Formats: sequence, C-alpha cells, structure tokens
Amino acid sequence: MVEMMITVVIVAVCLVMALRVFSVCAKAVGESYNSLYAVKALDCVMNELREKAITEEGVEIGSSREEFEYDGRVFTVAQEITEWVSPTVEKLLEQGDLEVYGGMAGAVPDIAVSSMVEVELTAEWGHGSRTGKLSVKTLLPGKKYDMQTEIGI
Repeated sequence: MVEMMITVVIVAVCLVMALRVFSVCAKAVGESYNSLYAVKALDCVMNELREKAITEEGVEIGSSREEFEYDGRVFTVAQEITEWVSPTVEKLLEQGDLEVYGGMAGAVPDIAVSSMVEVELTAEWGHGSRTGKLSVKTLLPGKKYDMQTEIGI
C-alpha cells in the first residue's frame, strides 16, 4: 500500500511538470505565430511602399497607421517616413568641418539633401500584459522635388 501511494505521488508530480512544459510550449508557439503574422503585415506594407517608390517615382514623407487581421489576430502597423541625411555629412557638421550654405531651411547643406527617405515600420499586437512589437527600418527613394522651389528662390 505504501509503495502504491509513493508511486501515485511520483506520477502526480511528473504530470504537473509535464503540464507546465506543455503550457510553456503553447505560449512559445503563440508568440511564434504572432511574430510570423507581424512579419507578414510588415512585408505587405513594405511591398506597397516599394511599389510606390517605383511607380510614383518615390514615397512621400509622413506617417500613418494601418490594421491587419490574420487568423483572428489584429496587428497595427505604424509607418514613419522621414527625410534622410547622410551620416557622413551629419558627422562633418558636428565636427565643424562643413559649413552650411543655404540648404533646406538653412538646416542642412545642399550636398546633404538626398532623394532618399528613412522608412520605419512598427507592428504591434496584443492587449493587456500580452503585447508584442516588431520594427524594421530601411531607406527608399523619396519624392523628387525642385530645390529652388523648396527654399523659395
């Protein structure tokens, strides 16, 4: 009888540990699916931006938010498109090795003005304490503009 009770206790402890392992694995699989769907949403938005960059000769500076639904999960993708200034020119400005002559609103030199824009996409999902976030950054061609019109000449 004592041997049987010890066996039942050992089996019960093993079952509790096995259930904990299954719980952790289920949570990891859920997070994996969320990350996979977030990447799909980011890829969808990035492909749209790449297509715009080609067909409309560049993307415009600005920001927006868009919602996607995959397999009952809702993902919000925020996009932030900003002007890109070459890091080399930025460093030269900080060191004082480059002077500003004109440029856009007198902030950056004409040589630093690029037709590239920095695109940051962020996918967010979940609610409460179960939230997640995934971000990507890249450079894409921006809308071309007439520099003389831009600075008021």
